[in-house]
Amino acid sequence: MASAGFSIVVFLFLCLAPLGLLALADDDIQVV
Repeated sequence: MASAGFSIVVFLFLCLAPLGLLALADDDIQVV
């Protein structure tokens, strides 16, 4: 079951990482 929890954490990280990068890109664009 520990592996299942780990896979969920990795899944959430992969989902949130792109969103964070897009947010940073949007902030940079707004600043420019």
